[in-house]
This record gives sequence, structure tokens and C-alpha cells, in this order.
Amino acid sequence: MSARVYQFWVIVIIFALAVLVGWSVAAEMPVILPLMGALAALVLIRLLRSKTREVMVDERIERINAKAAAISYRVFSIAAVTLGLILISFKNSLPPALSIVGETLAYAVCALMLIHLAFYYYYKGKL
Repeated sequence: MSARVYQFWVIVIIFALAVLVGWSVAAEMPVILPLMGALAALVLIRLLRSKTREVMVDERIERINAKAAAISYRVFSIAAVTLGLILISFKNSLPPALSIVGETLAYAVCALMLIHLAFYYYYKGKL
């Protein structure tokens, strides 16, 4: 299978998954249905990728992706912490729900940093 055919089928699978999720939300179906659909979509995409003969990713693309991920991580962390601190510091003048949002953002960034640290030490030992 060529890369172009692979991309076509990935788009079809993603579209089908979006339709399934939209339909299950509109019909108030159990959450397990979209989760099973997402799992099936991931398995199908993985199978299609293994059938592709062309090189899908080279070292340059992997390096670009790594740099983009690192910058995205930093930008999101700084923005979320800043917004969280602003919402927490103005909790007396803002609605109470916004201070909860600020605390949630702050804790989410802490969790993100802990996950990053865990993977950093994991890959530091592996590579």
C-alpha cells in the first residue's frame, strides 16, 4: 500500500470515528461505545501502517516532531501556569468557579511536569 492510500484510509477511519462519537453523544449512548470505537480505530490504523511499503517517517521528521513537542510543552506549561495563577490570585473578585479552574490548571501542569520527568529518566536510562 502506498503512503497516499494509507492517508486516505486514515482520514476515512477518523471520519467514521467522529460520526460514531457524535451519534453516541446525540443518542445518549454509554461511554463505552465511543471508547471501543477509538480502540478499534487505533488498531485499524496500526494494521494499515504495517501494510505500508513506503517510508512514512525519517530521522528529519522525527527530529522536527521532537522539537515541536518540546516547544509546545513549554508554551502550554507557561501559559497554563500563568492563567492558573491569575485565576487563583483574583479569586475574591471573580466567580468561585474560576478559582477552581485556576487550581485545576495548576495541578494539571504539575502532573504534566511529573509525567515529563518520569519519561525523561526512563529514556535517559534507555538511550
